Amino acid sequence: MKAKGTMNKMSSASLMEYALSWHGGEEYWKIVIALHRRGTREILDLCRMSYTSEDFRKRELSAAILGQLGWKKDKFRKQVIELLCSLLYDKNSSVVASAAFALGHRKASEGVKQLVGLKNHKRERVRQGAVFGLLCQEEPFAITTLMDLSKDKSRDVRNWATFGIGSMIEADTPKIRRVLQERLKDKDREIRGEALVGLARRHHPQSIKWAMRALAEERPMVLYLEAAEILKKRALLPALKRIEETTTAYDDPYFLRQLNDAIRACSPSSN
Repeated sequence: MKAKGTMNKMSSASLMEYALSWHGGEEYWKIVIALHRRGTREILDLCRMSYTSEDFRKRELSAAILGQLGWKKDKFRKQVIELLCSLLYDKNSSVVASAAFALGHRKASEGVKQLVGLKNHKRERVRQGAVFGLLCQEEPFAITTLMDLSKDKSRDVRNWATFGIGSMIEADTPKIRRVLQERLKDKDREIRGEALVGLARRHHPQSIKWAMRALAEERPMVLYLEAAEILKKRALLPALKRIEETTTAYDDPYFLRQLNDAIRACSPSSN
């Protein structure tokens, strides 16, 4: 691996070539991040040339770079979105997935229709990319697609889709609530937690009952605590206090902070 200082001295073209030798590895992503930070027009032009390459790895790399080129400054947005939307039609599924994730980083509504078209793709990674690309999008067909993907056979796809419906959009409809209720029965605890948070955010009348049941688990997830904090109901305080009694200073600091936040939110002085 090259030291950070060495990478800083390399040209952008050389860095892109170097990244290919570490395809998908830790060093690969360090290089991608370095190119994101540079955020120059030269890199945009290099990506534009690479995205027509016969080597799918170059096209995939271009998408990964374009997703956050310039970091939060959203540089060259129009050109970047056009390139990424084109890559959604690539013949290689790895390239399609990379472009879908990149559009999600850009929060690009321009690619929603194409992303919706990927919901039944045979490759799990592409469906994951489609979910990520649709996060924060409030168009009805985007939300419908996330609801469909919340039932996907892949745990990761279901998890991200449930998070998207529950926490990343403001829409609140009976159908959204029904879908989140279905995920309360999911075999995966994290997905159940994401669904509970989504229902708590929408103040579903049965959220308190569901939260009490979740908090009664032997080792509640931090998402359950987040839901309790959102609900701010005294009825949840006894369950939270029981959890507090079983924790120690050696427990995960984030879990302890979230537990304290939930207790404060549900305490009488806060209601």
